[in-house]
Amino acid sequence: MRIVVVGLGRVGYNISKALSEEGHDVIIIDKDAEVLKVAAANLDVMTVVGNGASARTLETVDIKAVDIILAVTENDELNMIACMTAKQCGVPMTVARIRNSDYTSSHPYLLSYSSYGIDLIINPEHLAAQEIFRLIEIPMATDMEYFYEGKLSLIGLKVIQEMAIAGQKIADLSLDRFTIVAVSRGEKALIPRGDTCLLPNDKILLLGETTGFQHLNGLIKKKTPVFRRVVIAGGGLITQYLVRLLLQKKKIPEIIV
Repeated sequence: MRIVVVGLGRVGYNISKALSEEGHDVIIIDKDAEVLKVAAANLDVMTVVGNGASARTLETVDIKAVDIILAVTENDELNMIACMTAKQCGVPMTVARIRNSDYTSSHPYLLSYSSYGIDLIINPEHLAAQEIFRLIEIPMATDMEYFYEGKLSLIGLKVIQEMAIAGQKIADLSLDRFTIVAVSRGEKALIPRGDTCLLPNDKILLLGETTGFQHLNGLIKKKTPVFRRVVIAGGGLITQYLVRLLLQKKKIPEIIV
């Protein structure tokens, strides 16, 4: 695919590197000629010096032949305009990095981002805050992924002796809103069946409704810490997002930043 990346910060560089290594035709647009030289010397990409939100600049990269544009500069407004302009030029898929929640909230005066010509919004800081929150929400989880707008969750767990599921057959477990979809034992991947017995050190993946988290605690019978005070060092965007999640879902009495 032919992909344009607008903005060559840390996010833009890593995205460009991953895409070029997968064999895509990557074009990077940035105002800083020096950082573009570094990218051109280290990556298999084409570079263009200019404003990625400018129709004139986009025209120079034959924007009508582009499959995806990823606008990931530090400037939310520039990213939005770049996607709007690209969509007007007929780019099928537009992705914008938007860090300010004022642009992505559900306020009634705001149009949906698709109305601005943006197909997908990414927010690395919000994703980082979600990862930290997941560790707090289910401390025993080794992996977590959300699907279907957060309604479904895939949770990885390592079975230990103290868990109620250790030594039990899957058919005898009351999983309620979750299903065991994979079991890993040493180097072997097992297809879970009713007669599969879960042993200590097994790694399992459970798929189910996100709202059913509390049922896992009872099944596993491991004490979930009750957080009464949380101290967070730093006051950046990740902290802001994390505090909102903690206040909304954990109802922690005291948060110190």
